[in-house]
Amino acid sequence: SDGIRIDALHDDGDIVFGGNDSDSNGTGNETWLTLDGGTSGKAIFGTDVEIGDDLTLKSDGAVLGFGADTDVTLTHVADTGLTTNADFTVGDDLTVSGGVIDLKNTGAQSEVRFYCESSNAHYAAIKAPAHSDFSGNTTLTLPAVTDTIAGIAATQTLTNKSIDSDNNTITNIVNADIK
Repeated sequence: SDGIRIDALHDDGDIVFGGNDSDSNGTGNETWLTLDGGTSGKAIFGTDVEIGDDLTLKSDGAVLGFGADTDVTLTHVADTGLTTNADFTVGDDLTVSGGVIDLKNTGAQSEVRFYCESSNAHYAAIKAPAHSDFSGNTTLTLPAVTDTIAGIAATQTLTNKSIDSDNNTITNIVNADIK
């Protein structure tokens, strides 16, 4: 084809794009882009990179590294999704479209914390039981109406509730106390 080809002067030579460093009164050189002529074939940018449209990483194991020593990564796992090796913060609402959230941990019981509206000063948590307390997986189904869940340690008044005496045992209640 009629394209332009730029070659390095020798094998494994880099092609460097740059100019005078205007911040140091033209006394130094600024490197904008280095094309690594070695086997890695990397493009090394000297500053921020802006892409006007899509960016596609063509490897099934592509990794985006963050930080000077790439200590935080975002990795593509083929046919599965993305994983990260660090905490992930979302600054606004988070919507999960898959229907199930697996909250796994690194050795402690998993928990979800819901914070109050006043500077996140307090939270209420839902926490998994200890491993030794499990006899299988459990599911807690929430009520289908707006309600308050009754706790076994809380003092609460239950109104308009029925107990089927055929299927329950009631102890320590004097008949005169039942109204």
